Amino acid sequence: MSDSEVVTNASRISSPDTERLLQEAHRKKVEEHIPLITVLFIIAFVGIIGNILTIIFYGYRVKMTSTIALIRLLAILDLIVCFLCFTTIADLFVNILFTDEILCKVMYFFDHWFVVSSVFTLWIISIDRYRRMCKPLGKQLTVKSATVAVIITSVFSMVFSSHDFITYSPVKVNISTSDKVNPYITGHYCTNTDSPDLHLVVIVFHVLDALTITACFVTFVFTYGNIWRELRNHNRRTVHLHKSSSALSRQSTSDFNSKTLQSDEDVENDRGTTVPLTKNQAVHFSLGSNINTEILNVSAVAISTASSESKFATECVENVRRVSKSSKTSRSERRLTIMMFAVTVGFAICFTPYFIVTVGIRQTSATTEDELHTGIEFALRSPFWNSVINPIIFCVFNTQYRRYMKDVFTKCQINKSTVNSSQG
Repeated sequence: MSDSEVVTNASRISSPDTERLLQEAHRKKVEEHIPLITVLFIIAFVGIIGNILTIIFYGYRVKMTSTIALIRLLAILDLIVCFLCFTTIADLFVNILFTDEILCKVMYFFDHWFVVSSVFTLWIISIDRYRRMCKPLGKQLTVKSATVAVIITSVFSMVFSSHDFITYSPVKVNISTSDKVNPYITGHYCTNTDSPDLHLVVIVFHVLDALTITACFVTFVFTYGNIWRELRNHNRRTVHLHKSSSALSRQSTSDFNSKTLQSDEDVENDRGTTVPLTKNQAVHFSLGSNINTEILNVSAVAISTASSESKFATECVENVRRVSKSSKTSRSERRLTIMMFAVTVGFAICFTPYFIVTVGIRQTSATTEDELHTGIEFALRSPFWNSVINPIIFCVFNTQYRRYMKDVFTKCQINKSTVNSSQG
C-alpha cells in the first residue's frame, strides 16, 4: 500500500474513530517502550548521583591540575545531559502524539548542544594528556587555559547545534492499528523534518555531524597512539637502565671484595709481629669479617667514590634513583591517562549505534514508522550512556575515588540506620 493510499484511508475515518484508534496506537507504543523508558530512568538517576560525586571529588578532594579541571567540567556537562534524559523519557511517553513544534526544536537543540560539548571536552583532554606524556618540556595547558578551552568549544557547540531549530519538527507518521477496515492511523512525532525543501539541508548537517565526530576520533587515535608508544619506549629505557646499573653495582661490589680480601691477607701476614694495625686496616678487617651481602652492596656504592670507575657506577645509581623518584610522579599521570583512554573508548562504544542508525538504517528504512521501533529508539539515544558510564569508569580506575564513593554510601547507610532507629 502506497503512502497516498494510507493517507486516503486515514482521512476516511470519522473523528471519534480517529481519536480512538490514535489513542490505541499511542498506548501500544508506550507499552513497547516501557523497557527503554525504565532503563533510561535508571541510568539518568545513576548518572546524576555519579556525576555529582565526581564534581565534588575532583573539585575539592584532589590537587587541581589541568586534567582534573577538565574532568570536573566534563562531569558538569555529563550531569546536564543526565537531566536531559528526562526530556527524552517524556518524548517516549508522548511518541506519536507529539505536535508541539517549538518544544521539539528546543528539546533536540539542548540534547545536541551538551552532548557535542561533552565530546569536545574529551577531545581537549586527549590533547592535554598527549602534551603531558609526550611533550613534558613543552607548553602545557593550565587550569585557566583548560577552562577557557571548554568554554570556547561549548559556545561553538551551541552555535553548531542551532541548526536543530531548522532541521527538527513534528512530522506525520502512519501507524498500523488493529482495525481491519482502517489498518493505519496518522500520528506525529519529533524527528528530522520531512520537508522536501529542507531535505538537502538535513543531509548536509548530518554530514557535518559525522565529520566532526570523525575528526575527534582521528585526534583520539593520534594522541593516545603516541602516548602508548611513548610509554612503551619509556618502559624499555627503564628496564635497560636498571640492568646496566645492576651490572655495574655487581662489578663494583666484586672489586671491593677483592680489595678487602687482599687487606685481610696483609693483616694475617703481619699478625705474628708486634706492629699494631692501622686505622684503615682495622676497618678493612672488620668489614671483611662481619659484613653481610646486603651491606656490602650499599658500602660498595658509598666507597666507590674513591675511584673513577666507581664514580661512574655511583652516577648510574643516582640516575636510577632519580628515575624512580620521577616514576612515582609519572605513575599517577600514567594511571590518569589510562583512565581517560578508557573514557574515550566508552565514548566510541556509546556513539557507534547512534551513527549506524542515523547514517544507515534511518536512511534506508521503508517507512517512518520503523524509526519508532524500540531498538531504533534505543540506538538513537545511546549517546546518553556516555554521560552515565564516565563516573563508573572513574570508580574502576581510581582507587581514591572508589574509596571516596564507598565512604559516602557507608555514611548514608549509617545515617539512614540512625534515623530508622530514632523513629522506632
